[in-house]
Amino acid sequence: MTAVPVASKQVGVRWNPRRYFGGMWRHPVARAILKAALTIWVTTTVTFFLIRLMPGSQVELKIDELIQSSNGSISYEDARAIGQARAGSLRSRVRARRRCAAGSDRDRGLT
Repeated sequence: MTAVPVASKQVGVRWNPRRYFGGMWRHPVARAILKAALTIWVTTTVTFFLIRLMPGSQVELKIDELIQSSNGSISYEDARAIGQARAGSLRSRVRARRRCAAGSDRDRGLT
């Protein structure tokens, strides 16, 4: 008869995620919340990359529109200058509206 060596080290139990999270799938509310969060994340990610993969930019499209509407009488540099001037005036109008809105909020005591 031969002697069988005894293990001196205990075999540890591995961490089993099903033990902790497996019961969660039985709850329909938790399952619906997880599916909703996953759907929102996937939709946001796909939209983010699709917008960045679109060819051209809005500024370039506006410059091309200005050149075409003038039947080619405006050069690219002139159209770009007009586009930048319009963007600058738009920014100043947006800032003015924000200041007016902030001022009216102060008048009403909201801030």
